[in-house]
Amino acid sequence: MSTQVQFRRGTAAENDAFTGAVGEITIDTTNKALRVHDGVAAGGFTPGFEATTKMLFYQTAAPSGWTKDATAALDKVGLRLVTTTAWAVGASGADAFDTVFGTSKVTASHVLTAAQLGAHTHPQQNDGVNAFKNAASASSPTFANGAADGSGAEITGSSGGGGGHTHTLTNLDLKHVNVILCTKD
Repeated sequence: MSTQVQFRRGTAAENDAFTGAVGEITIDTTNKALRVHDGVAAGGFTPGFEATTKMLFYQTAAPSGWTKDATAALDKVGLRLVTTTAWAVGASGADAFDTVFGTSKVTASHVLTAAQLGAHTHPQQNDGVNAFKNAASASSPTFANGAADGSGAEITGSSGGGGGHTHTLTNLDLKHVNVILCTKD
């Protein structure tokens, strides 16, 4: 036959009023928790996480003894690992997780500047005498002999409206795991 060991037990209020011997263990039947005593402090100590400790859980509801943080600013945000002490607790950034990641996203409109264009040339035929070449051909550009600044460089006509453009990003549907943030009671 095996030996059965039972510890003293009682409600949270009874444990709070009890000062156990050094190393004595009692059972808190209200909170379903162990209490470890030091011979001095009434109520002893509950091993585990201190009150106000925050932790992530991979479940929909807070476990017993924890409270789910339902702060709206924390809904649908990403996590960032920070290794420096120069940071503040809380959320930052403006766009929700589902706004950044998903399907059929369109980039903001952007107008290219001259600096963003690749270096390129426009080859042309010029005999150095005629002011215009291929003026009658719709498939060839018209060139002027002599630039507006008087440098003698040949220039082409321009086209395009200078408007912006966008890009459609068809698949940013990032696979993710939902977790909840809870605080120890």
